[in-house]
Amino acid sequence: MLTLRISPTTLSAACLTQGKPFAFAPIPLQSHRSLIANLQEAVSTLPLLRERTPDEPTQVLVVGNVTPIPLADFQEEDCDAFYNYCFKPTVPHRVFYDVVPTANLMLVFGLPEATCKAIEEALGEVHYVAAMTPVLKQFVQKSTQAQGPQLYIYTHEKVVDIALIENGRLMITNSYEVSTAADAAYYAFNIISHHGLKPQDTPIHIAGTPELRNPLIAELGKFAPHAMPILPSIDFKHHEIASTEGMTYDLMAFLLGRKK
Repeated sequence: MLTLRISPTTLSAACLTQGKPFAFAPIPLQSHRSLIANLQEAVSTLPLLRERTPDEPTQVLVVGNVTPIPLADFQEEDCDAFYNYCFKPTVPHRVFYDVVPTANLMLVFGLPEATCKAIEEALGEVHYVAAMTPVLKQFVQKSTQAQGPQLYIYTHEKVVDIALIENGRLMITNSYEVSTAADAAYYAFNIISHHGLKPQDTPIHIAGTPELRNPLIAELGKFAPHAMPILPSIDFKHHEIASTEGMTYDLMAFLLGRKK
């Protein structure tokens, strides 16, 4: 199975196929070229993309805005309206949705129509998944093994995704653009305070690459003694994917979540 991870600033590809070695490749981006042009060049030059199985859809992991909708309130025909109201896109977008059954939620997300067309022209049949979907599934599962409210943070690409979860029940989730660890800590503590909790009593779990995760742990630790890292090697039972250099937590959760 070929998976393409696409964010506003990065591209990477991974292939996890039974009976074959795991393959992963970050895709270098040329800043003077569009994302579409970079993708087209990668398809023509990167063996991992050229050798994909033509009759199997490519999974496209989309890093970007999501809005949660309770499963009981979800209507497929309302997806575009929800997305446009929340994010007010300035160019035509294609809107998708994922289900997070353990949290009784749907996640609505989107990609520019031009980007979707370019991906499909380059890769053929594709299936879009929000990068937040496997992350939130992983966080909800982890929360069922703990007592009381737990704050989960995923830090990546100058963004933090934050979720407050209690025993599998999602209380709030939101994403914030941040420039520093202090910015991220501000948003985390604001969510804790808004829900009547105390930083010194609330366990905070932080995922992300060490260079992003560790400064945030240090910043949170000034007021929250229970700030701790999420270690992929433990979360994913020492699978080789969890120790692959350059792999993001969302891509690990997506690939290994499909194996469960």
